[in-house]
Amino acid sequence: MKVILQFCICLLLAQSCFSQNEGFYNKVLNEKRSVRNGYFVPLDVKSNVYNGKVIITNGDLHYFLTQTKKLNDKQFNEFVLKLLVNKEPLVLKNTMLRMQGHALTVKGFNSVLFLPVQTFQEVEETASKGCEFFIQTYFDKYRTSKYATGDKERNAIVNKLFQWQIRAFVFGYSGETTIEDDKCPSH
Repeated sequence: MKVILQFCICLLLAQSCFSQNEGFYNKVLNEKRSVRNGYFVPLDVKSNVYNGKVIITNGDLHYFLTQTKKLNDKQFNEFVLKLLVNKEPLVLKNTMLRMQGHALTVKGFNSVLFLPVQTFQEVEETASKGCEFFIQTYFDKYRTSKYATGDKERNAIVNKLFQWQIRAFVFGYSGETTIEDDKCPSH
């Protein structure tokens, strides 16, 4: 009986985490920002030249999937939500690495950039000190990046923020990474 009770508690906790993640994912996917200012969405991809984590703006991802898979808004949200929740890769065909390997593009969609995420040691070390320290290190009181980062570092920062359910986007024409939420998870 005790084992069954423990199993039920674990199942409830897992369901609670799933619901929290799903709610966060829906916030990111439903945001109707412009393509340029959309929230970053980290997801796994599988292609002929790169397999792994990428980040892409929600607007670019929406444009790409509505054009290539002919999805409407509801189908787009369901499709991407399934990829994120199940940690399934988005399969991309006819891809090429551009910009010295800093961007993955699909033939016919050169303006849509899938940005590879690589492990960046400094970001990992900062993250190991906690979410609040991480935000204080990389962002100012206005929630914009404190200093210019290279693509690799920026992508790693955005990926880590997403894991903490903190939404990030590129602010206007300044190109600064900005966070929407600055509240760290309470777990």
